[in-house]
Amino acid sequence: MYTILSMVSGFLNSITVMQNGDLSAFYGAYSGAVIIHLVGLVVVLCWYAAVRHTLPPKQKLPLWMYMGGVIGVGTVVLTTSAYGGVSVTAIGALCLLGQTLASIAVDQFGWFGAQKSPFFAGRCLALAAAAAGVVIMILPMGEGNLLAALMALASGVTIVFARVVNGQLALRNSPMRSTVMNYVTGLTTSAVLMLLIGRGEPMWTQGFTLSNNWFMYLGGAVGVGLITLLNITVPKVPSVLFTLLQFVGQILMGLLLDTLLTGVFSWRSLVGGLLVAVGLLLDMWMNRRRTARRAMENP
Repeated sequence: MYTILSMVSGFLNSITVMQNGDLSAFYGAYSGAVIIHLVGLVVVLCWYAAVRHTLPPKQKLPLWMYMGGVIGVGTVVLTTSAYGGVSVTAIGALCLLGQTLASIAVDQFGWFGAQKSPFFAGRCLALAAAAAGVVIMILPMGEGNLLAALMALASGVTIVFARVVNGQLALRNSPMRSTVMNYVTGLTTSAVLMLLIGRGEPMWTQGFTLSNNWFMYLGGAVGVGLITLLNITVPKVPSVLFTLLQFVGQILMGLLLDTLLTGVFSWRSLVGGLLVAVGLLLDMWMNRRRTARRAMENP
């Protein structure tokens, strides 16, 4: 079941990239982030009201465990800013590369309460294969595309940090409470940023108007399902395996969306995506071999 849920999270991730990108293009990055978190909070509060009687008792926890939503605002702003500069499929691949690099750092140093897993040289080959796949997907590019690619890469880093923080909170206070807190802190943070640096965006200069593209307003609602799935699956699925499964779902949905948006199927994206997947599989295989070898040496 968790294998399927991991792939579904990849489907949803690609869909939200498109929804949130369209919304931010219409209203502005920070104003769009407020709408995304507001819609998500309304949905999750309705859900919370329906199931709260089944939740375990609350616990007093460190402040950093409630910061997943704050970090998540960075993810929304980065991915929506990258949307249009590179394809949905490329955004997914770049996010994945950023996630892989951030996951290695989290495992290396044991950040956010994660168990330490030191880096080993053999992983360089897997990372090289994944990076080559990403390069195939995004080349050729102009200066603007390069900035979009860097934003997509950075969003992968924020995704890992938010995922780990929310996962730690979910383990102690339930996935539902973790999702609620994610949207509460995310809405607060995005509203402050909008008031401080987002007043030059279209929603402020042109006034608030509704778009005929109603689907883009559901990004926050789809995000609720995505975050809930992450809170359920992340603690149950090994990190590298989860990343691989999520990417498979993300690449398939990204290719479909890019084909629908442009009317052209990108073989370059497919080849690059397969190469990234090979890199992930290679990393997972080498990591398992290393773990098994260490278990034999230290029975």
